[in-house]
Amino acid sequence: MQTKRVLLLGFVLLVVIQLCLADVDDDRQRNEIERARRRRKEKLRAERAERRLQKEQRLLQQLERGKRHREHRPRTETGNPQPYEAQPPVHNRHRLEQENLRAERNERRRVRQEQNEVRRNRGGRRRQHAKKLLRSNELDRDERRNETTRPNYVCPPDFVRLGNSCYLLSKQILAWQEAHHYCRDMGSHLASLETAWEDGNMRDYINRKELARLERWIGGRYNWETSKWIWGSSGKRMGYQGFSRRNSNDDRTWHCVFMDPTRQYRWAHKSCFQALHFICEAPLQKELPPKDNNEI
Repeated sequence: MQTKRVLLLGFVLLVVIQLCLADVDDDRQRNEIERARRRRKEKLRAERAERRLQKEQRLLQQLERGKRHREHRPRTETGNPQPYEAQPPVHNRHRLEQENLRAERNERRRVRQEQNEVRRNRGGRRRQHAKKLLRSNELDRDERRNETTRPNYVCPPDFVRLGNSCYLLSKQILAWQEAHHYCRDMGSHLASLETAWEDGNMRDYINRKELARLERWIGGRYNWETSKWIWGSSGKRMGYQGFSRRNSNDDRTWHCVFMDPTRQYRWAHKSCFQALHFICEAPLQKELPPKDNNEI
């Protein structure tokens, strides 16, 4: 009986010791997991602090570039820097085409009404009267065409007309923001290629053999607050985007859009602080008719 009690007591002690060792192992594992979690949190805090420091450095660089650009601005007679002109309104490139189509449509409707009147007047006198009416209308129409000549639209000096807009390929190499101010000083803005037709027309033009194959800024930039691509001249969100499919999906903060000659001038993006050539865009200007010296 005593041996049985000793064996039972030893078994109980063995079970208690195993339970204690299991609790010790659980506590050790919990401590290791907690230490690993703390290390991860510290690493994330360090990475966030480093990103915040990089953003602040970029902002300081941008402010220094803007300050340098303002110091080189032309000054007035009093010595103060000359203010920038107001931003030109966004030009509606399809207004002229719409007006021409509307005028042709009204002209066809009027001619159709005259023809219907002639068909209704099948009597002799009515037919003669209708013919006279048609002749008088044709004469009036010819006179109106001669009196209301269409105005002539031209581009500013050094600009080239493509479609219903004017473009200037720069000879200077500037950062995106400096190029933006340069175009505004000329009464224009960085090119906004808002449709596939405008983009293809521009790519065909700059892909000519007589032009150098250069990287050129256009007016698109990345808004990191909304995570959207916008046009810098108007602040509107891009509807059409001509980016190359080979474009990498890296960090786009402080990135702007340029036309890449290595990708058949499809769009790409890089840091806005790099200096590149650029493309300015201006609306067509109505050419005033020459003054008649005989007028009083």
